[in-house]
Amino acid sequence: MESGTIVDQGTFIQICESGKSRFSQAIREYGVNQVDDAVDDIEGDEAAGGGDVQEVSVKDLKIDDEGKRRLVMVPPATAAKSAFGQEMTQEKAVTGSVSWSTYYRYFRAGASISTGVLLMASLVVGEVAQVITDWWLARWVQQSPSAQQSAYLPAVYAALVFVQIVLSHARAIGFFLVSLRSTRAIFKVMLNKTLKAPTSFFQLNPHGRIMNRFAKDLGLSDEQLPQSAFIMAGVLVLSVCIIPYVLIIIPPLIISFIYLSKWYLACSRPVKRLESISRSPVYSAVPSTLEGLPVIRALGATDQLFSRFVDLQNNNTRMWLTFLTAARWFGFRIDTMSALFMTSVTFLAVALRDNLSLPPGLIGLMLSYCLQLIGLGQWCFRQKAETETLMTSVERILELTELASEPQPSTDDLKPSWDWPQAGHILLKDLRLTYPNADVEVLKGISAELQPGSKVGIVGRTGAGKSSVLQALFRLVEPNADSIIIDGLSVTKMSLVDLRSRISIIPQEPFCFKGTLRFNLDPFNQVDDLRLWQALEAVELKKTVEELPGKLDEPVSENGSNFSVGERQLIALTRAILRNSRIIVMDEATSNIDLYTDNLIQSAIRRKGGLFSRSTVITIAHRIGTIIDFDQLMVLDAGRLVEFGKPIDLLRQREHSWFGRMVTEMGPEAYEMFCKRAEEKERSDMSASL
Repeated sequence: MESGTIVDQGTFIQICESGKSRFSQAIREYGVNQVDDAVDDIEGDEAAGGGDVQEVSVKDLKIDDEGKRRLVMVPPATAAKSAFGQEMTQEKAVTGSVSWSTYYRYFRAGASISTGVLLMASLVVGEVAQVITDWWLARWVQQSPSAQQSAYLPAVYAALVFVQIVLSHARAIGFFLVSLRSTRAIFKVMLNKTLKAPTSFFQLNPHGRIMNRFAKDLGLSDEQLPQSAFIMAGVLVLSVCIIPYVLIIIPPLIISFIYLSKWYLACSRPVKRLESISRSPVYSAVPSTLEGLPVIRALGATDQLFSRFVDLQNNNTRMWLTFLTAARWFGFRIDTMSALFMTSVTFLAVALRDNLSLPPGLIGLMLSYCLQLIGLGQWCFRQKAETETLMTSVERILELTELASEPQPSTDDLKPSWDWPQAGHILLKDLRLTYPNADVEVLKGISAELQPGSKVGIVGRTGAGKSSVLQALFRLVEPNADSIIIDGLSVTKMSLVDLRSRISIIPQEPFCFKGTLRFNLDPFNQVDDLRLWQALEAVELKKTVEELPGKLDEPVSENGSNFSVGERQLIALTRAILRNSRIIVMDEATSNIDLYTDNLIQSAIRRKGGLFSRSTVITIAHRIGTIIDFDQLMVLDAGRLVEFGKPIDLLRQREHSWFGRMVTEMGPEAYEMFCKRAEEKERSDMSASL
């Protein structure tokens, strides 16, 4: 395909036999190494239909200038998982009841102790006002008909109702404001801690799990918890204010309610926690599926992914249904006991009406309050149980407020000059690195010196420690003290902000923020439009941007999905150019892009007098062809530096060199081709020094 049209068509063999096809030209430019008659062997195996045929990828083939088919099989990398790889951790659930410290931390986040006392006092005064209002009404109806016509009684009653309304609104608003302030304060701490958490936290926890805490758990504590807690507090205060006649009969009911509440909470708490945990995979599945939707459709895996999502959703629904069923179980038994209690009180009041010698109005008020107490009593214990259940969400969000943060800037940090690093000299001294919660060192005493402006490639098999060097350089994982010196300053003694702002990285998978192209190139508005266009022209992206409707203000979709992978990589390269860093790290930045973009980036790095000529470039390479003409190579194995030197020097040692053996295993013609390119680099350096 080229520019949306088909330029070559046929089987792999047919296209390869045509030396003039675009596909064969691309393979020739790719420069992969050769072995004679390998394609003929493939043809023979296909015709015979027997034996196992090793899968051959496009990058393994090279067609020379004479059109002869040649192929090399690169030795497969170690398939075993790195011993230093970190697995996603399983989300754990807290057991037992919600601790009182959780309640305290929640309400303390939104109010001071004096505010809490004032709020509880308003609850007591409000309930007392309600009792007085009802008592005054009972007194009013007991008066003689002539006395009831007095304006004094209704005036007092109206005043009491008005006071009750004001107090009810005031305490409700105050309680909800405190709850919302608590949630807002906890959210700020959550967000701050999460943004400053070490990268290992995000490697061990999928983003769906984190979003679950911020979305559902925070929503429950923000919306339902204030209402449940408010009703519970009001009912408890009201129960204390009820007349003594009712309080004599209440203890047996309260004891029964307490036992039922314990049985219910023993089930509802863990079920609610399991429901919250089972919700996290659902949150993770949706964005990951959307991101990989083209691949899913291309592979015909829609039904498989849909079935997997349904299973995840069903797991969450089962937990939620179990939680609702437990709540209905509790509610039915509370209602049954309340009905029996109310029946007993009613018959008792009728049977003892003569012995008590109480006015009918007072007996009616007592029965009215008893009926109200039963309804509110049910609510009290229901809300107590629901509040404690919802507080499990507060437990989960408070966990994020306790995350360990990366080292923050302090006055004790080493403060580099504004133009540091001026040269880009890097010295590694006995560099050692251990991942959090691991006992095995991933880097074991690496020592090397990288000269200013040099181009250094880091090679090694899977699990050798290549990416760990990058993590140590950016202090994504803390290395041992004073093990990395840049232009005479130890990176472990300066703040992370100073360190990471002075080093540029072009990652393997370029990332674009949702916004505009200008924001992605210059997020801090530090350069003018002229420099932006010059940088785009340097990477040959200027014409593409000029054709966009919004030019530099063209909208960028989430993850840069409206740009191709190659264009996103060039945007990352442009960003590095604009920062003018003396140290640039490339994590196999050309492994996922087309040949043209690959050549463009490689030429930009190598060009004498170019944009990166004065910068020290460190490339983590998985393809030898991308770093064979670099100044130096660092060969790692099992976290150790086994070789460090010029590529041609390592190749000349052949079997006595780790790098030489890696290239020799690719075949004699591969070895010769790489030696030729390395020798050309050596001659070029010698002529430049003269």
